This record gives sequence, structure tokens and C-alpha cells, in this order.
Amino acid sequence: MGRVSARSLQNLRPFSPGWDARRNVGGRPKRTRLTDALIELLEQPYEDDPALTWAQAIALALTRKAADGNVEAAREIADRVEGKPAQQLAVRDTFHSTSPLISTKAGFRQMDDLSDEELFAYLSECREVLRQHPERTCQ
Repeated sequence: MGRVSARSLQNLRPFSPGWDARRNVGGRPKRTRLTDALIELLEQPYEDDPALTWAQAIALALTRKAADGNVEAAREIADRVEGKPAQQLAVRDTFHSTSPLISTKAGFRQMDDLSDEELFAYLSECREVLRQHPERTCQ
């Protein structure tokens, strides 16, 4: 390793807040070479009808398939034009639940979710564990 000069140490300073000429504000470009190549090709005149571009020819073919009843083509058009619908998720807040969380052979479950039969089976299992090992607790 070479000598360390005062100037090279000065270059090691951190970025200052705000704008800095050394900072890559835009980040890495989002496009790839493949994307750029596809965009260039889609803008070229379509071979069978030079009045259309490749992109227009593909859109026309997709629209015709959708009009003929192709559900996948109709879904693709709707996703492109209107955006994909938001996916709905059912979320259950077990963290703030007042029902105790117990350990069963099937894993952890809320006590409120257990049937009467499952509760009785759990209690008899606890009794058996406590009978065999009085130093343990049933959790």
C-alpha cells in the first residue's frame, strides 16, 4: 500500500448534508439493455402494415383476442389501462387479542378459536403433564 497524503485523507470526508456534486442523486438507471432494445423495436414500423408500429400491432392483436372472448387478453388490457386491482388481505390482530395464546400439538392457537372438545382435550393433557411432572406448568 502506498503513502497516505493529506490530500487523500481530505477525500475521505463524508458527504455533507444537502446537494453534493459527488452524489449520484438519480441512482442507477431503471432500464436495462433489454428494455432499451425492446422499446426501440416496438417503436419501429410493423412489417405487415408500415402505418402501425410493433407496439400498436400488438395492442390491436390483444384487443381483438379480448373482443373474441379471451379472458386473459381482457385481463391484461384492464391491468395495463386501469392498473392491477389492489389485493385484499384479511389480517387478524392476534397481538392485541384478549384471548390467551396456547400451545397445542398443531401449533399456537388463540383459546377463543378452540372448540369445547379441543379445550377439554387440552386441559386433560395439561393435567397429565402436571401429574407426571409437578414442577412444570402447563402453558
